[in-house]
Amino acid sequence: MLRTLSLSLGLLSGMVSAAEVAPGGDAGAEPEPMTDEALGVAPGAAFTVLGWRIAAEGTWIADAPINNPAVGGAARLGVAGLKLDVGKRQTFRSQPIEGSPIAMPLTFLDHGVSVSFVDIDYDLQVDTDEIDDFTSLGYRALFDHRLADSKWSLGFVAGATLSADKVSEADLGDLEFVGGPQATYHFDSGLSLGLGLYYQEFLGEPMVLPFPFVRYMSGDRKHRASIAGPRASYAYGFAKGHSIGLFAQLSGYNFKILSQTYADHDADGNVIDPAREVALAYSSFVLGPSYVYSPMPLIDVRLEGGWVFARRFEFVDQDSNDPIRLNDGTVADFDPSDTWQIKAGAGVRF
Repeated sequence: MLRTLSLSLGLLSGMVSAAEVAPGGDAGAEPEPMTDEALGVAPGAAFTVLGWRIAAEGTWIADAPINNPAVGGAARLGVAGLKLDVGKRQTFRSQPIEGSPIAMPLTFLDHGVSVSFVDIDYDLQVDTDEIDDFTSLGYRALFDHRLADSKWSLGFVAGATLSADKVSEADLGDLEFVGGPQATYHFDSGLSLGLGLYYQEFLGEPMVLPFPFVRYMSGDRKHRASIAGPRASYAYGFAKGHSIGLFAQLSGYNFKILSQTYADHDADGNVIDPAREVALAYSSFVLGPSYVYSPMPLIDVRLEGGWVFARRFEFVDQDSNDPIRLNDGTVADFDPSDTWQIKAGAGVRF
C-alpha cells in the first residue's frame, strides 16, 4: 500500500502534477468571482482582492494484484493518502479603466509551495530492496491577464517538484517541471475556451502536449463544467448547497531513489550496469462520481469515488525513463490491476 501525508504551506498545492498547475479548477467548487459587482468594486476601478483557502482531503485506493507473472500472484499495490492545503489567490487591476466593457478582473495570480511525506508499502515478491519513505517538495504558479477592452486573456502555468527518498542528496538535475503558455477567450454566456501548450516530465518521456481549457457556468448556476489540462469535471446543483457530478483525471508521479543504486540486467539476467540510478514511476486514470455539500458559501465538503485504470508502476532509469531489468531478467514493469478509490475532503475560504 502507498500512503501519503502531505502538508502544503503555500497556495493550493500538493505534489505538483499537470492537473494541479492547469487552470480552471474543479467544476464542483464555487467559482472565483468574475465581475466587478461580485468583487464589490466600482466598475473599471483599480483594486486588489486576496483570498485564502484551507482544505484537507484523504484518498484511499483499494489494494489490487500486480499482473506481471514473474513476481507471482501474491504481489499487490494499493494507495492511501492525506493532504492539507493552505493557499492564497490574488486578483487585481493595477490601473483604473474608464468606460471599459470588461466583465472580469484584469489579473489573476495563484502560486504556492508544498511539502509531502510519502510512505510506499508494496509487495513485489522479488529479490530487491524496497525503499518506502519519500519526501516531495513542490512549487506551482498560475498567472492569467485579461487584455484591456478585450475578451481574451493570456497567461501561463508552471510547476516544479522534487520527490526523492533523500532530499538532502538531491541537486537541480533531480527537479521535474510542468507548465507553459495559454490563451483563453471569454464568451458572454458564461463559457470560456482556451488552449495551452504544457511541457511535462511526469508521464514518461519529457514532451510538450496541447491541453484544452473549458469552463462553463449556466446563468442559474446549476450547471458547471470544466476541462483543465488532464482533469475534466461536471457538476449539477440539484438543491441549495448540494451538487453531484462526474470527473475524469490523469495523474503521474516519479519518486527518485537517491540513497542507493540498482543493478540493471539484460534479458538473461546478466549485469549490464551495476549502479543504475532509478525512480519509482506511478501514473493512472480515474473516472467516477462526485458530491459537494456547501453548508455556507465559503465552506465545502467533498466526496469522490471512482474507477482507477491504465495504471503504471515501474522502476525506471532516472535519465531515460526506461524500465530496468531485475536479476532474473524480468522487466521492472509491474502492471497493477484496475481498482477503485474513495476521496473525501473539506475546505474553507476567507
